Amino acid sequence: MKATGIVRKIDNLGRVVIPKELRRNLNIDEGTNLEIFVDRKGTVILKKYSPLAEIDQIDDYVMTLSETTECDAMIVDTEKVIASSIDNVNSRLGKGVLDALEQRKSVMIEKAGTEEICKDCGSQKCNIQSAVINPIIRHGDIFGAILLTSCDKTLGDYEMTIAKTAATILAKQARV
Repeated sequence: MKATGIVRKIDNLGRVVIPKELRRNLNIDEGTNLEIFVDRKGTVILKKYSPLAEIDQIDDYVMTLSETTECDAMIVDTEKVIASSIDNVNSRLGKGVLDALEQRKSVMIEKAGTEEICKDCGSQKCNIQSAVINPIIRHGDIFGAILLTSCDKTLGDYEMTIAKTAATILAKQARV
């Protein structure tokens, strides 16, 4: 664990302020859910909470999506890949995925390019031709997205419908 050199007091309501510099560096915005852990030594650990990562058999979901659509499939939270049918996928999200999450709408990218899906992915040898991105939304909160990608075909309405259905199912299973 890396020390920051920052010390804060707990106020009379039991709150502690996370310094702005740390929040900015770690992408912790107002309303971000944090999970609290305590290890055996009594160290308190704060971790960003991802309801999608808590879903049982998330890897089975993504493999079923891949087999059903004959596409590569990924389930992402708002920052990284949670589960993927692709080995060694870059876990940081690209511009196309982040834009779809921000716009809160389904997106079909006909000429995707890897940088739309994974940040800094240009160095990897994957040639994504087409992609479908569908946000996972529950009670107005964005939890992540379903991504279907293909290197050899243009995706269409069928894949969009499957992605929307999968997003709805996962939204209902996400523990808030």
